[in-house]
Amino acid sequence: MNISLFQDYLKPANVKKIILVANVYGKTEHYISSPEQLKIEFFNEREMNEIKISLREEGYDFLAYYDEHEFISDVENHVVNPDEDILVFNLARNGYGVSKKSLIPTFCDYYKIKYTGSNGYTCSLARNKHHVSNLLLQNNLHGLKTWVYEDGWQLGMVPDGCMEVIIKPLFESASKGIRPDCIINTSSINFENKVREKYLELKSPLVVEQFIHGYECKVPIFVLDNLSVCDPIGISINGNQNLDKMIITQDLSYHYSYDNYALSECFSNSVIEEIKEYAGKVFEFLGMENYGRIDCRVTPNSILMTTLQCHTLHIIVKCFICLEVTTFHKENYLMLFLIRP
Repeated sequence: MNISLFQDYLKPANVKKIILVANVYGKTEHYISSPEQLKIEFFNEREMNEIKISLREEGYDFLAYYDEHEFISDVENHVVNPDEDILVFNLARNGYGVSKKSLIPTFCDYYKIKYTGSNGYTCSLARNKHHVSNLLLQNNLHGLKTWVYEDGWQLGMVPDGCMEVIIKPLFESASKGIRPDCIINTSSINFENKVREKYLELKSPLVVEQFIHGYECKVPIFVLDNLSVCDPIGISINGNQNLDKMIITQDLSYHYSYDNYALSECFSNSVIEEIKEYAGKVFEFLGMENYGRIDCRVTPNSILMTTLQCHTLHIIVKCFICLEVTTFHKENYLMLFLIRP
């Protein structure tokens, strides 16, 4: 990646105040999910303190909210003036359902408040794995075959033949609900029973997704003056770069029990450039804005497939830290251009 692309963004953002809206385990008082699920998806206090310290060190005037409804209430009751030159740093994802990350962007659009990340429509779309995969398939963008189960098969469409699949919650992230037993072959006599059991266990609509053996990588993308696609970052588990059948389970995700490496260690430059070109096309095709991340599985013979994620800052920060892209304070470095209007 050409680090010089980011040099012009190492200057303070021209905003009067930054409003940080995020969900933090132990700080967010109103929530729907179980405490165990919150630990997986919410920030912890250490992560949030790092972000706040970064903003403070750069001299920004900022205000932090840990509940979406408290921020909304303060705007509507004129505690926060939407007509001031403010920018909302949106890291919120409380609640349940496909649109839970869309509340703040949609609210900010209504009041014409600047914010980080994609708009409400794109945030919701990116969480529906079935819709995204089918859009990508129909546009020759390496989508995966998927089926939806919600107390029965959607439209009566059932996977047939002999195919290895992975069973996931339809619209969750952070590997919520993912365990090793989620991978199964459709030819198994226990297949439909397993899908039913997962549905009852997770109490959530499921996507049954074609499973790809091989490498896994994430591709952070930023919109600077132009679209800037970073080099793919590989994921290794127990020292294995070729994951084959391994996946990041809920437990591995929660404990960060996996490592990152430059995918270029395993693939030629032509394959790396193909992945970057493809990720950029997906980003643009789905209408993603400001920044996001495209996740891919790549077979050992370089066949690329995708599962899309529209992720927030803390995941991207970890990607950059692992590759040590700069000698600057890593969180500062990212925030300086992410919050620039």
